[in-house]
Amino acid sequence: MKLKRKQTPVNTQQNPQSPAITYITESTEIKADIKCDDDMRIAGLIDGEVQSKKKVIVTDSGKIKGTLYSPDADISGKVTGDIYASQSLVLRGSAIVQGKIMTKKLTIENGAQLKGDFQVGPNVNVDTKDSKKASDSGSASASGSSSSSTFSNPFKKDKKEDDKDVEDSKSDQASKDKDASNTSKKSAS
Repeated sequence: MKLKRKQTPVNTQQNPQSPAITYITESTEIKADIKCDDDMRIAGLIDGEVQSKKKVIVTDSGKIKGTLYSPDADISGKVTGDIYASQSLVLRGSAIVQGKIMTKKLTIENGAQLKGDFQVGPNVNVDTKDSKKASDSGSASASGSSSSSTFSNPFKKDKKEDDKDVEDSKSDQASKDKDASNTSKKSAS
């Protein structure tokens, strides 16, 4: 007598409740172009083009030397190359970016460094890599102004400046008090 095994179907579909993340660790160095359908978290070095259909996060230790294409990107590390974030881009305080930026929404934290051209706004057409190549061969487009900036809080003062302001206000008040007492003495005589 021969026994027959019952076949169990194998589920090859990804569980929609558990997000897939491609993680490049700090000790990893990749010299190649990467194309990914999932979220990416980069803590190591990628020397090449990065394309993701979902969010790309570059940690403090992460570095990209090449063009980045993603709907959303969150940069804390260094990117030397252009960034095309079709929806939003966040530059954290430790971010260093050298290259052109195109995105619909840009958030820059204090301390972030940016050197390059940028186009930002709801009407900015951020093309994917494939449509960008086709449009580059046909026509030129205007870009934002070139800049090199470190963004910092203009209202934040260091302790020395605060101490100086306190001393200045004390001396200003003393001068006002002195003027007021001289005026009252003159009117009394």
